[in-house]
Amino acid sequence: MSLDRLRYELKLMGGKVTLTPIVSMLSFGLLSLLLIYLRNNDVLPRFLMGGLEMILPLAAGIITVMLTSYDQAIEIQLTVPRLYHLTVLRRLLLLLGWCILVGLFTSLIIATVNLSLLHLDLGSWPLVLSFLLAQLGWVAPLAWFVCAGFCLGALLRNWVAGTTVLSAIWLLEIVFKDYLKATDWLHSIFFFATTLTPIELVTASTFGAWLTARWQMCAIAAALLFIGWLLTHNTEAVLKSSSEA
Repeated sequence: MSLDRLRYELKLMGGKVTLTPIVSMLSFGLLSLLLIYLRNNDVLPRFLMGGLEMILPLAAGIITVMLTSYDQAIEIQLTVPRLYHLTVLRRLLLLLGWCILVGLFTSLIIATVNLSLLHLDLGSWPLVLSFLLAQLGWVAPLAWFVCAGFCLGALLRNWVAGTTVLSAIWLLEIVFKDYLKATDWLHSIFFFATTLTPIELVTASTFGAWLTARWQMCAIAAALLFIGWLLTHNTEAVLKSSSEA
């Protein structure tokens, strides 16, 4: 994709795509400074990771639902040679890539302060590798929520219903955190394990189970992405939702 095309797609998606992740992370940064001022350092590590692991994925998922469920120029989109489902997929990948860049910058700032705040301690492993692997703690939930938002937007064709379902999943994670932690086979959908469970570093001995759960989460996200991509092929449903909007 050319740079001109990239700039054009970002312009079409608007400020809600580019500014929402930045504003979310800046808000947590300012609140972190307030916690430091109040000397409430006990909750600071969990609070910092909460912004990356919980808030950024939800914000990105909601934006994805809105981008997928409604397009003001959908009738024109369906008549041009460039297929609509490819356009939607391109915008989805742009959103995901931008959120990852924002998250990486935020994570780099956290690691500069103290690498252990990322809750990954692999002993003699190189620091760069430890840092990169630690990103799976928030990249996996981010990918899941974006792909789930894509699937919900393509299925429901209603951004209110889609964001409601996504927000309900987010709340259920908080309410049933103890059950999710205690049930091994549910670890692949325990998105906010770092934030919602007592702060414990992921060490070399527990790294295997942690990494497996993150890869399973990414695999589920890929499946949701494929389902959403298939749903965007349904031209009749897309036009129907446009006429009802």
